[in-house]
Amino acid sequence: MKRCCVLSCRRTKNKGYSVFRAPQKPSYIRQKWIDFAEHENSIHIEKNQQFFVCELHFEAKDLLHFPHRKQLMKEAIPVVSVRQD
Repeated sequence: MKRCCVLSCRRTKNKGYSVFRAPQKPSYIRQKWIDFAEHENSIHIEKNQQFFVCELHFEAKDLLHFPHRKQLMKEAIPVVSVRQD
């Protein structure tokens, strides 16, 4: 199941949230995703480890809205700290 990697969040696609896989390339964008996830979780993420971040950790300007899905802008970086309701 796709689940947000932020421990205090853990929202899932099954609960109606869009969840995005961390990009592999470009490497500088991936590193910013890793930095965000490590800062939020106080854990280490391996260089090639797959992880996901939900839509709530992105600014509105980074999301494109379509009828049945959301898509991230190409170089979107998670920056918003949120907590589970």
